[in-house]
Amino acid sequence: RAFRDRFWESPRAYRTRWAASRTPVDATPAPLGAGGLPSLEHASDAHPRVHVTRLDQWHLVGLRHLGPYQEVWRAWAALAEWGARAMPSLLAAPRIGISHDDPEMVEASRIRYDACYAVSTARAQAVHALVRSPLHWRTMPTADYAVTIHRGAYHELGSAYRRLFIDWLPRSGRYPGDA
Repeated sequence: RAFRDRFWESPRAYRTRWAASRTPVDATPAPLGAGGLPSLEHASDAHPRVHVTRLDQWHLVGLRHLGPYQEVWRAWAALAEWGARAMPSLLAAPRIGISHDDPEMVEASRIRYDACYAVSTARAQAVHALVRSPLHWRTMPTADYAVTIHRGAYHELGSAYRRLFIDWLPRSGRYPGDA
């Protein structure tokens, strides 16, 4: 009853719906291409590859978006506006989007997403000094990160997340970190 109250369907209906939407993931590590990321040429949309790589500690300055994923562009626009004013060189920094919630489990108005610029350790102190609310600062730990590449329409991105978390992760013997 608690599951039905929370997700508006029975556990059996939920499992059936997920099983019907599953596409197998090729968990063979992909050959590395430029920048240490998996090479796109060896992955297909039907069988995306997952590559686990160890990354050193990194820093993020971000802006939280609360609402549907289709509206995260607003957070990116506001973050770019701040970057242009506060530190224009950040506009060329790598961009990281952190999706906190599964839209099939969380009401659209409560979905959390962080639009972030990655900041090098050398520049972390200078950028951190500029961060004021509603911006936030976080440090990602040295850890193993699973990387997969989605090629396709933005509205199909959810299926890539499902393949990563529902198919690949349980078979990998790994557990997601809380970061």
